[in-house]
Amino acid sequence: FVQIGGKVIGALISVLIVKLITNFLGVAGYGQYVSVYEFLAFFGIIADFGLFTIGVREMANDESKQDFIFGNILSLRMILAVMAIAAAVGAAFLIPQYETTYIPVGVAVASLSVFFGILNGTVSSVLQLHLKMQYPTIGLVIGKIVSFGIMVYVVLYGYAGNPSAEGFNQLLWAGVVGNFVMMVYTWFYAAKFGTVRFRFDFDYWKSTLWKAAPYGVALMLNMVYLRLGSILLLLMKSPEEVGLYGVPARILDILSIIPIYFMNSVLPVLTRKLKDGVDQAAPVLQHSLDFLVALGMPIMVGAQVLAYPLIFVVSSPEFLSRLSEGFYWSDVALRILAVSMLFAFVSNVFNFTLIALGHQGKLLYVSAVGAAVNVALNL
Repeated sequence: FVQIGGKVIGALISVLIVKLITNFLGVAGYGQYVSVYEFLAFFGIIADFGLFTIGVREMANDESKQDFIFGNILSLRMILAVMAIAAAVGAAFLIPQYETTYIPVGVAVASLSVFFGILNGTVSSVLQLHLKMQYPTIGLVIGKIVSFGIMVYVVLYGYAGNPSAEGFNQLLWAGVVGNFVMMVYTWFYAAKFGTVRFRFDFDYWKSTLWKAAPYGVALMLNMVYLRLGSILLLLMKSPEEVGLYGVPARILDILSIIPIYFMNSVLPVLTRKLKDGVDQAAPVLQHSLDFLVALGMPIMVGAQVLAYPLIFVVSSPEFLSRLSEGFYWSDVALRILAVSMLFAFVSNVFNFTLIALGHQGKLLYVSAVGAAVNVALNL
C-alpha cells in the first residue's frame, strides 16, 4: 500500500509533466520525446534481463547468501547496462529516419537516466527482500519532484515559448537529475539492510544468467509487444502520430507499474510459502488476484467513461478527437488500450507465480506468441 500510495503521487506528478511537456513541445515535439524513451526501453530491458526478479527469488530462498547474491547481481546488471546503453546510443545515430530529429542526441542524454534507473532498481532488491519498499518509493517521489521542478523552470523561464533542440534536451536532463537523486536515496537506505558493494564471482554469473535467460528473453519479447506500436508509427508515419499515441500509452505505463510493484512485494512471501507446499501459497495467490482485479476493473471502466476529459486534463486540445471531422485521436486510443491493461493486471499474478516456482522458462513461449501476433497485427 505504501508503494501504491507513492506510485499514485508519482503518477500525479507524471501527469503534470505530460501536461507541461505537451503544451510546450506540441504534438510533433512530444512525439519525439516519447520516441526517445520508447527506443531506450528496448535496450533497458536487455540490461535488466530478468536479473532483478530472479535475484529477489534467490535471496528469499537462501537469506544467508544475501550479500553474495546481491553484490554479483549488482555487478552483472551494471555491466549489462553499460553495454546496452552504448548499443542504444550507437543505433540511434545510425537510423536514417532519426537524422533530422532531436532523437539521437536525446537518446544519448536520456540513456543516463535509464542507467541510474537500472542501478536504483538493483539496489532496491535488498529492500524488496526485507519488505522495506517504502524507502525506494519515497526516493521515487523525491526524484519525480526534482525532475518536475527543473522542467517547470525550463518550460516557464529558461526556454519559455522556444521549444528548441536545447530546450528539448534540458527536459531530458531533468529526468537524469531526478533519477540520480532517486538512486542515491535508495542506495543510502539499502546499505542499512545489507552490504552494498560489487562482487565478481564469474561462476555464479554464468549460472544466474542461465537461470534468468528464459525470463530475460520473455521480457524482451514483452517489450516488443508493448513498444512496437510507437516505434513503427515513427518509422512509417510521423512524430505527430507517435505523439497522439504516446499520451494514452504514457498514462497506462504509469498505471501498469502498480501490479508489478505489488507482485514484486508478494514474491518473497510467495517463494517462502511455496517451499512449505502449494496449499500454503494458495491464499496468497487468491488475495493477489482479487486485489489486482479489484484495482484493474474500475480503472478500465473509468477510462471508457472519462477518456475525453482525462486526455484534456493531461495534455492539450490538439490531442483530442474531432469526430465531426473524422479525426480519432488520443482519447479513442486510451479507451482501447485500457482494455489490454486489465489483462496485464491479471497476468502478472500468473507470471510471478511461475517465477516463484522456478518455471520462468514457460513465460518465454507465452511472450513469443504475444510478440509475434502483435508484430503481425501492427504491420
